[in-house]
Amino acid sequence: MSNEVVTRVDADGNATVMLNRPEVHNAFDPAMTQLLTDSLTKLDADPKVRAIVLLGAGKSFCAGADIGHMKASARFSRAQNFKAAQESARMFHTLYAMEKPTIACIHGAVRGGGIGLAAACDIAIAARTATFRLSEVKIGIIPSMISPYVIAAIGERQARRYFISGEEFDAAEAWRLGLVHEIAEEESLNGTVGAMLAQLYSSGPRAMAAASSCHCACALRRSCTPGTTGSLIRS
Repeated sequence: MSNEVVTRVDADGNATVMLNRPEVHNAFDPAMTQLLTDSLTKLDADPKVRAIVLLGAGKSFCAGADIGHMKASARFSRAQNFKAAQESARMFHTLYAMEKPTIACIHGAVRGGGIGLAAACDIAIAARTATFRLSEVKIGIIPSMISPYVIAAIGERQARRYFISGEEFDAAEAWRLGLVHEIAEEESLNGTVGAMLAQLYSSGPRAMAAASSCHCACALRRSCTPGTTGSLIRS
């Protein structure tokens, strides 16, 4: 279980956080959710850490919530499911609210909550071959917990389309929408992320933390406080 999230910090203060369930395309279950939240919290408090790169092991970045666990949750009590929802909301909020700059290094499939992780990062860089899908409606649910982050990234109008259609889109469309900031060939993805890290390291840490906490971001944080499940979705 402890290997589901692998964290490393190099001599330059660059932290990598790898989602490590490649057999299920890095879908997150409650254990992985807690591990990711704990890892991010520790890294944000570590004065040696200058920036954090989030990536996925194997063929995919992240397939979102674990379908097997979701099926099993149909037998859980309301209290159990509410607690699990709170933990998932806390994971996204922790990533979004970090003072250290965060970069999503994206490859392969990005589905559902995986898009939420990408949107919650400060910067998202994707391989040209990456594919995206807000697939929740295909299994009869809605993207509630990730909606504040996705709407902030791509706007309400575009989010409404992809929330409803659940259609797949490519990296070029993700860039056009504003979900990702840069596209790189897969073989140069790490180099592109490294170039962005160099830009971050030439800036003042406190200034970057303050810049990411501007008025509109604070408003978004209030809308997705842990314990909520996506207050920007209309019932």
